[in-house]
Amino acid sequence: MTAFATESAPNGIPVPAGCDYLAEPAPAGVPAGTDDAVGSCAGGITLIQKDIDNFKRFMTNLAPPPRDLSNTGAIARGTPLYDQIGCANCHTRRVFTTPGPAPNGVPSNTNFQPFSDFLVHDMGTLGDMIGNAGDTLAVTRRMRTAPLWGIRFRPLLLHDGRCGDIPCAVAAHDGQGLAARNAFNALTAAQRADVVNFVRSM
Repeated sequence: MTAFATESAPNGIPVPAGCDYLAEPAPAGVPAGTDDAVGSCAGGITLIQKDIDNFKRFMTNLAPPPRDLSNTGAIARGTPLYDQIGCANCHTRRVFTTPGPAPNGVPSNTNFQPFSDFLVHDMGTLGDMIGNAGDTLAVTRRMRTAPLWGIRFRPLLLHDGRCGDIPCAVAAHDGQGLAARNAFNALTAAQRADVVNFVRSM
């Protein structure tokens, strides 16, 4: 998880002389390959690696965001429409349960509903086109389904923040998300509003 903090060639490009302790003598106590001599490096862990590990632990142990079920009528109408148009094929309504014991320290046997299948899908033009050297265009279009829980707290949506509301984000879906986008667009205005209200309840 934190190995990249000792990366000496970000994006495959070696760092300039004077910044890379892998290629030149490192100060006492600094692990080889560490770009910045920071902290005590106790146990061979740099301060930046410790910060990253602390952030990972903090994010891992955050509680799920609470649902907003106040708009019961719209949620009741929007739920079957969400399934019908195909949103639930990827942003699944499945409830997951943490294993017991959980390997990462989170509470065991805890139910959570993130509204994601956590799988990668070909999203066509929505794909971020980021990949590894030698990847095909099709591979760079693949994206992991973003969890929708807590979506009402996000002012900007999609991986690049291009959208400020749910209809805009739906309209950007392509590839394996195209059928759901088209089905959403085919709904009446009232039905689309119900789907949006259901999504915003997450």
